[in-house]
Amino acid sequence: MVATVGAKGRVVLPAALRSERAWDEGTKLLFIPSANGVTIMTREEGLAALRSAFQGRSVTDELISERRAAAALERETA
Repeated sequence: MVATVGAKGRVVLPAALRSERAWDEGTKLLFIPSANGVTIMTREEGLAALRSAFQGRSVTDELISERRAAAALERETA
């Protein structure tokens, strides 16, 4: 699918894409830039992607572990 950037940076998403993704008028979309282009998704899809990426991981435990390692390194160099 192709869309053209128009006046004031506006882009009209193809009707087939809007229909396929169930993006109705007023749907808030995230534009996530990457090295390969831009990913477009709803906020809900973005939250689901984040939850999936961090599933089974404890960010708190990882942070505590990193802090303990940094403190141990400081003690060694002091």
